[in-house]
Amino acid sequence: MSIDVSVIMCVQVSLNLSNNRLSSVPEDLGALSSLRELFLQYNTLTHLPDSIGDLHHLTELDVKNNQLEEIPASIGRLRKLVVLNVTNNCLPSLPTSIGRLAGLEELGLHSNQLTELPDEICNLTSLKVMYGGENRLKGLPVRFGRLTQLQELDVSGCELETLPQSLSRCVSLIRLWLSNNRLQTLPVHIGDLQQLKELHVRNNRLCYLPASVDTLHLYTFTAQNNRFVDEVTASEMCYAPTEGVAPLMELAARAALDSNLEWDTPSLPTSLREMLSSPGRCSVCEGPFFNYNSSVVTFKTVGVFYRLPLCLSLCTPRIEHSGQP
Repeated sequence: MSIDVSVIMCVQVSLNLSNNRLSSVPEDLGALSSLRELFLQYNTLTHLPDSIGDLHHLTELDVKNNQLEEIPASIGRLRKLVVLNVTNNCLPSLPTSIGRLAGLEELGLHSNQLTELPDEICNLTSLKVMYGGENRLKGLPVRFGRLTQLQELDVSGCELETLPQSLSRCVSLIRLWLSNNRLQTLPVHIGDLQQLKELHVRNNRLCYLPASVDTLHLYTFTAQNNRFVDEVTASEMCYAPTEGVAPLMELAARAALDSNLEWDTPSLPTSLREMLSSPGRCSVCEGPFFNYNSSVVTFKTVGVFYRLPLCLSLCTPRIEHSGQP
């Protein structure tokens, strides 16, 4: 089924065409220049017309539960857009132009086929809510911490293996869903999220949590089905280097990472490249370390019901810190 735009030219503010078995939207949709809200959910759309970018007054676009395979780059022209919902479609990627939606506050990406998010999504500094669960994401952009207004983030049910350390700079976060992924660690300074009240990390591969978790004031916390170490194993994980000074290779690797050096190149020694592929992060300064660090693992009660191992890792044993985690 398709629509005749000439029939609805009188529409001034809101247009609801949901649940109409629409398979396409005509290119002259862009002629509805006064439109503020457009609802196209629960149809069978596979694409949107480029002219959608001509709806300059649009504040809400809802196209969830269709069969969309792409979002046109012209969507970046919708500078007044506040809500964008593309949940439950077939999207393998997002256009980089999405980063131009400076006023966007709510973004629904749940249940698509996204393998990554464009770096430009970090330009959405007004974003308050992002639902991106049930995708194929391996990670989040390095600059994700720029989203300092973000209050709710759902990336559960993806294929996340790592999280950027900058996530701990999303200081407005209240609810964070990370369950059903492949995470082995959390950002070392996740405790900086002092507004966080709800944290879900169940069904991951976590062996311990960063020590900073102990500073959170959580109302809701779930962590079932991980790989948390027991107290015997935890005691074996406590160690400090015997050398007074870090080895030269360690210092070279730290300098390379701090300098954003292109390390995945044959010009570097194999041993150095292998080190750079798996850095740790200091619980105090967030600086990188590799083989030279000290570590303390203790058990604390997190979220009332869980007694879990918390790990404090220091890039040098000479760093002064206030106590155990």
